[in-house]
Amino acid sequence: MTKYGLRARVITLTLAPTLIIGILLSAYFITNRYQELEQQLSVAGQAIIEPLAIASEIGLTNESRESVRRLIGHTHRQQSQYIRSIAVFNDHNELFVTSNYHRNLDLLAIPAGQPLPDSLEISRTKDTLLLRTPIRAIAGIHDTLAVEQPIGYITMRWISPR
Repeated sequence: MTKYGLRARVITLTLAPTLIIGILLSAYFITNRYQELEQQLSVAGQAIIEPLAIASEIGLTNESRESVRRLIGHTHRQQSQYIRSIAVFNDHNELFVTSNYHRNLDLLAIPAGQPLPDSLEISRTKDTLLLRTPIRAIAGIHDTLAVEQPIGYITMRWISPR
C-alpha cells in the first residue's frame, strides 16, 4: 500500500470537497438557468400567438385566406429567428392557411379524434416548442350571455435559439 505524505493528504482533503461542491453548485445553476430560459421562451411564444389568434378570428369567420395569410406571414417574418411555421386550422381540423409549407404539417395539426384546444397548449419535443391556441368567435357584443365558440385553432412551431 502506498503511503501518502502529509502534504498530499491535506491537498486531497481540501480540494476534493471544494471540487465536489463546485460541481454540484454549477450543475444546479445550469439546470435552473435552462428552466428559466425555457419558461421565458414559452411566455414569449404566448405573447405572440394569443394576439395572433384574436386577429385571425375575422379572417377565419369570413373565410378570407389572404388576410389571414398576410397576418401570419408578417408575424413570421418579424420573428423569423424563432418561428419555424405558423398554421391556422378550421373547426374541422383542416388546414386553412400556413406561413411556411413543409412536409410535417401533421405535426402541427391535432391528432384525429381529439377535440379542439380550449386554452393555450404548449408541448415540447427535442428543440421545438409547439404552441396551440383556439380561435374563438364572439357570439355578439351586445348579448349578455356572449358565448365564445372555437371556430378553429392556430399552431406555432417555435424553435429555441442556439
